[in-house]
Amino acid sequence: MNDNTQTTNTQVSNQSTQGFYIEASFDRIVRKEKKDREGKIVVNYEVAVIVRTEQDTNIYNIKTKNPEAFKGFKPGQPLRVRIMPRAFKDFLYFTIVE
Repeated sequence: MNDNTQTTNTQVSNQSTQGFYIEASFDRIVRKEKKDREGKIVVNYEVAVIVRTEQDTNIYNIKTKNPEAFKGFKPGQPLRVRIMPRAFKDFLYFTIVE
């Protein structure tokens, strides 16, 4: 089997656990800086993934606390990650379960 076509799991175990998963192509790591109320700079990391369906193609940013886990990924490489969906003010957010 060619390593470029395999889907990569970010979880260590080979067993799938219950939950929500997203299968997508890795795009890049996004670093966002913003100031909190006290003026300190807070850095957040997100994994940008490309999701293709029959109708359209979308880029989603998934928050992560461990961007180093994705350093070995190349753009376009397939991956499967367990996510936790949440909603706030009619907008859907995704966070990687780590």
